[in-house]
Amino acid sequence: MVFLPPRRCRPTGWRTSMPSDFNEPGLKRRKRKSGPDILYWVARADLVKAGYRPETVRLPYTEDDESHRNLISAACMRFQAEMLEWSSGRKRELNRFDGTILGLSRRYQTDEASPFKRLKHSTRQKDTYTLALIEKAFGTRSLAALKIDDFYRWYGAAKKPREAGGQERVRRAYGIIKKLREMLAFGIMAELPECKRLYDVLHHARFSQPARRRVSMELSHAEAFIAKAIEMGRLSLGRGDDLRIWDSQQG
Repeated sequence: MVFLPPRRCRPTGWRTSMPSDFNEPGLKRRKRKSGPDILYWVARADLVKAGYRPETVRLPYTEDDESHRNLISAACMRFQAEMLEWSSGRKRELNRFDGTILGLSRRYQTDEASPFKRLKHSTRQKDTYTLALIEKAFGTRSLAALKIDDFYRWYGAAKKPREAGGQERVRRAYGIIKKLREMLAFGIMAELPECKRLYDVLHHARFSQPARRRVSMELSHAEAFIAKAIEMGRLSLGRGDDLRIWDSQQG
């Protein structure tokens, strides 16, 4: 006796299989109870998620009509080309540099050749925090207009105490200058304008560095931090990465 495998039922909705001699990019069809299938061109799911529209286009043709084959092919090729052109422009937009600190920061974070891409997760989290400070404080400033006075002014503003009479936040201020140097060094490698000039400016500038710590994080500190996180209902703060970021920001 011969046992035949069970027949698979075709799921309702899109039918992605097309005749072997007619396989145009993005072409899908929806089966009807009667009459020819409805043809659609469908955009790639990843690009739709990224914002591309239209998601689908109904084609006013039928594959049963031989005279429609060329029209279907031309329509699919056109819609596919428009989608890919949009995708290419979007990638260029992600890496676009507009000459501002914000543009440099975004390029530093998204360019595959950037050292930022090779950082460990915990280090990248800490750097992202510093980059957010930089973007918010002076992201709109044009690199071409910057002078050494600007960096000294930013450093002075960043190290001010949280409240009158408090301790100066030298570690925070110096971290911002250090990150600006790293961004400009990447900008030189990426051949971005003004980065070499400003990197040379910062190379010769001197900024007070934070004093060496006399107290390091101990078990009691970690236990107190975790207890506070539980009290606040913020259990995720108790992760090792968050503790390291917290520790790096002290002083």
